[in-house]
Amino acid sequence: MRKALHGMTPELLTCAAAPESEEHVFRPVADGTECRDCRKRAAWECWERRRAPAEPEADVPSWRQRFATLGVAVEGEGAAQAAP
Repeated sequence: MRKALHGMTPELLTCAAAPESEEHVFRPVADGTECRDCRKRAAWECWERRRAPAEPEADVPSWRQRFATLGVAVEGEGAAQAAP
């Protein structure tokens, strides 16, 4: 267990990411301005935005339509052959 040296304990800071109605304080690590919980929440929100499925465009043709445009016939399971 680490012991804090007398006079070396960092001061409490108000979390910069906290909503005004939920103001809270924390002891900073390095130059941190947000508490651990707020940093973790922000990281999860960023991850969720990146993982969210993109909305498909309505005008995009299906793969079958694109193959037909190229003149490729699709026969059987997953087989694609050049059309004569």
